[in-house]
Amino acid sequence: MPCEVVRSQLEAALTKQHGLVALDMSEFLSMQIPDRGYLLSPILPVQGIGILYTPRGVRKTFAALSVAVAVASGGAVFNWRAPMPKKTLYVDGEMPATSMQSRLSSLVGGMAIPPQALKNLSLITPDLQPCAMPDLSTPNGQAMIEPLLQLRAGHPEPH
Repeated sequence: MPCEVVRSQLEAALTKQHGLVALDMSEFLSMQIPDRGYLLSPILPVQGIGILYTPRGVRKTFAALSVAVAVASGGAVFNWRAPMPKKTLYVDGEMPATSMQSRLSSLVGGMAIPPQALKNLSLITPDLQPCAMPDLSTPNGQAMIEPLLQLRAGHPEPH
């Protein structure tokens, strides 16, 4: 059952209740919920969370950019494969844009990236912003980034 069917079932329930949707266990267990799939198989599921942690200087940025490029291009990295190209937003909170540009250029130069995939990856770097980078752990910071996430997901910006 495709996501659209599940979404329409939830919207129908929402229309009836005019609020949050609560399904009883019978309704919930009888739903045909599709598998989430992967952005990068088998480590990064759709709607999943990934954390990359190492001490300073171990090349986290190269690893994270490699993952972002693989997801954006539908390519592979570290024996993991992106099943299809996806629009990707890479948010960096500390690296100067010139360093990020140099690293990304080196990375992409060594990979066979289809030209259309270059449009799939957008980057946010702190020194190219008109204001200070928001704290993304706060509601205000999340509200600042949400329109960019919506645009990457193919949804128009809310009015």
